[in-house]
Amino acid sequence: MVSVRIVQPRGRIWLEITQEEHIAGYLVDQTIKRTDLGFIAEDYDDKYFSPAVDISVNAERFVNEFEPYSIMMTTDLFHEEGCNEVNERFNPHRA
Repeated sequence: MVSVRIVQPRGRIWLEITQEEHIAGYLVDQTIKRTDLGFIAEDYDDKYFSPAVDISVNAERFVNEFEPYSIMMTTDLFHEEGCNEVNERFNPHRA
């Protein structure tokens, strides 16, 4: 993973993750995946990441307010080992 960013064109908010694959020692392919964050809501009509606010507000919210467990459950940001650690430390449903 070489880049993670919030992308916000009109009416959408995406989490963009860029990964690189090195080939033959001199080539680098990139895979860019954008996940629409529009499905994340506090209530039915209240989107957690709103396209109506500035991108800096949504980025700040993702980095500083969105819980690690919620990030793990809604994105592909963590690898398996990271998911296990987040689950151990932040899962509110663990006994």
